[in-house]
Amino acid sequence: MTSHTKIEDLIALHGEAEVLELFEKRYPESYEVFLKHIQLGIDAAVGAIERNAKHYSGFLEDQITTILVENLVAQRFDASHDADYSGHIDVSIQSQCKKFFWGAEAKINYNHKWLSEGVEQLENSYLDGTTNRNHAGLLIYIKHDNAAGRMKNWADFYAREKSSDGNFSIASCKHRENYAYVSSQTLQRTGMPYELRHIGISLWRKHSVELLVNAEESAEAKKLEEELKAQEKLERQALKEKRQNKN
Repeated sequence: MTSHTKIEDLIALHGEAEVLELFEKRYPESYEVFLKHIQLGIDAAVGAIERNAKHYSGFLEDQITTILVENLVAQRFDASHDADYSGHIDVSIQSQCKKFFWGAEAKINYNHKWLSEGVEQLENSYLDGTTNRNHAGLLIYIKHDNAAGRMKNWADFYAREKSSDGNFSIASCKHRENYAYVSSQTLQRTGMPYELRHIGISLWRKHSVELLVNAEESAEAKKLEEELKAQEKLERQALKEKRQNKN
C-alpha cells in the first residue's frame, strides 16, 4: 500500500477537513499557522477544564496543568508538561520538526506577585525572542469569584509593571474577551520583542475559596519546613567543620 493510498484511507475514515487540520497542527507551514492552532487548542482545553471546574477547584497547579496538557495531546499536539528548556516549563508545544515553539507557565491566582514570578520564569529561562519562539502564555487558574474583574486587575497591574518598556502594549484578547489579554513587550535578556497571552481560567465554586486558603496554608507550612531543614543542615555542617578543625 502506498503512502498516497494511506492518506486516502485517512480521509475516507475521518474526512478531508480533519486530516488537513491534523497535518497543519503537526507540520505547519509557518509560525502564524502554528500559533493559530495553538490558540484554538488552548482555548478548547481551557473550556473543557472550566466546564468541569467542580472536579478541579481543589487541585494544585501541577495537577490542573497535567489535565490541560493531556487534553492538548488528545487534540494531537506535540505537548509536554515540565519539559526541560533551560529549566522545567509548565507547558510546551512544538511542531513535529521542532522548528516552532510555544510555552506557558501556569499559576494559581494567589496574588499579583505570584503571577509575576510566572512571567519572570518565562522571560529569564524559557524564551529568547527569536523568530518562531517569540510567543508564550501565562495560564492563570482563578479559584475566586469575578474572574473577569480579577483578570482586568492583573492586566492593569502588569501594565504598570511594564510602564518603562517603550514597546509595551496590552489589550483584551478578541478570542476570549475579558478572560484573556495579549501583551507585547521587550525581552530583557535579548532586547527582542515577544507576545504574551494572559489566559484566565475560572475554577471558582462556593467551596473553592476555603480549599484555596487551605492550600495557601499548606504551601506556607511546607516552605517553613524546608527553611528549617536547610538551617538544620547548615548547623550540622558547621558543627562537623568545627570538630574537624579541633582534630
